[in-house]
Amino acid sequence: MSKTHHKTITFYCYFLACLLWAIASTSYGAAPDSRANQTKAGVRLEKIQAEYTADGHYVFSHKVTNTGSVGAHYSISAEYPDAGIIKTLSFHEYRANSSRVDGIPKLPYRFYLASGESFRFLVGGLVSMERLNHEGAEFKVRAQIEEPYCHNWPQPNYCSGVNTNRVLPQAPKLTLEPKGKGQVAAGSSITFAHHLANSGNVDIERLSLSLNDSLRQEGWQSLIYEDLNGDGLLSDNDPIINADMTLAKNEIKHLIVKVFAPANAAQGISNITTLTARWADGNHPISIEDVSTANNAQLAITKEQALWNCVDPLPEDQAFSQAILPASPGSCVVYKLTATNQGVATANHVMIQDSAPEFTDFINRGGLPKADQALSVSSGESEDRKISATWEALGPGESVSLYFAIKIQ
Repeated sequence: MSKTHHKTITFYCYFLACLLWAIASTSYGAAPDSRANQTKAGVRLEKIQAEYTADGHYVFSHKVTNTGSVGAHYSISAEYPDAGIIKTLSFHEYRANSSRVDGIPKLPYRFYLASGESFRFLVGGLVSMERLNHEGAEFKVRAQIEEPYCHNWPQPNYCSGVNTNRVLPQAPKLTLEPKGKGQVAAGSSITFAHHLANSGNVDIERLSLSLNDSLRQEGWQSLIYEDLNGDGLLSDNDPIINADMTLAKNEIKHLIVKVFAPANAAQGISNITTLTARWADGNHPISIEDVSTANNAQLAITKEQALWNCVDPLPEDQAFSQAILPASPGSCVVYKLTATNQGVATANHVMIQDSAPEFTDFINRGGLPKADQALSVSSGESEDRKISATWEALGPGESVSLYFAIKIQ
């Protein structure tokens, strides 16, 4: 055969091979995404239920779903970096409401799912309670589609699903606050508002509350109420707490402690009321203290009134009277409440409080409401239609006043 003929055959064969390769390439690349969607499996891994641990046993429930269009074999695996905390980990058949995997058959690490089919399983084992802290122990569960069902799949993470799990210690977390401090007249009472909160991850059952007064032998007494509307004020609808209760996780219960001072309480003497919360295990009681100091200062409050034009600032020399005024609908009335300490001791934490009469509205205008050197003055726009002012102290013979205005409907 001549060299020219050999070159012709070689070129022809090379041309034919290139042509066949081009045809094959064109045929394969015509609709790669469409073809892939018709022949590939998919995976979705969901963490259905996580369990806390109280005794070292832990269980997590998972579900894996084939989201693709064909059946495929799947494998499951786990990763946990700190084997010192997680002592054992294994896969098991699904059982509802399982608190441990002991006695539940183990699963093979490989199984088949048809298109659209789901499979639930448990992951569980033992952790070291000595090493487990509030941050918990973390591990990852992976469900992987085996080749060739997901070879070179163009979408990232389509061939596998990963869930991060954290084993946390099961424990209540109870807080009781704030501390209370106040003045009470002999033969009278004082209240302290508190809130009891469970910020743990488990319900607290058989929770009991108790009170102890340091001057109980001298006649001081106390009661504890549930503050149903949480406003910090004791009402007729608030019940006395005298039985155990359950405080659910993330629940807050509002409380009011009412302290009674005996009529012969000495001026300046202080009673410490200790409120203690205990629950079933009895190992972790928490307490808070309210300090009530007897103050025998004698306060007298007078109430006077004057007509007002509803607009202008109240004159400094405005005259007030205790006589009934000829007011009509649309008229405005300014009230002056004056507290005077008629005793021989300083009165601490003095409060003047009043309510708007029926068929009237509070007016916040013309510099009203106002009070002489008060620590605070409320606007009177609360739901209970009350207005108040407080002073830190009021010496013997001293007086303070609260001014507020209403408009008759």
